[in-house]
Amino acid sequence: MEGQLHDMTKQRDTLIDDLSWYKAKVNRLEENNDRLTDGVKTLEIENANKLTLNWELKGYADMYKGDSDEYKTLLSEFSQHIGNKPSSSTYKYFRAKLDGLGIEEDD
Repeated sequence: MEGQLHDMTKQRDTLIDDLSWYKAKVNRLEENNDRLTDGVKTLEIENANKLTLNWELKGYADMYKGDSDEYKTLLSEFSQHIGNKPSSSTYKYFRAKLDGLGIEEDD
């Protein structure tokens, strides 16, 4: 009987030691979880900021697309105008500039 009592006492002590180890482990996991949760919140805020910036930049892109189309039309008209006098030095100068920009002469 005494041996059994000794074994049970030993098992109890082992379980108490295990319990404190598990409590420490739970505390570490909770701290890690809190740190990761904070990291996720930070990433969510950064993502929201970048989505807002992306939306703003798309607005600028749309705005500048219209300007770009207008400028291309003006350059095309200008190209056609100087194309009417291919022998002039002004034509040759501006034609070279337009060619450098990749703007071809309209037929």
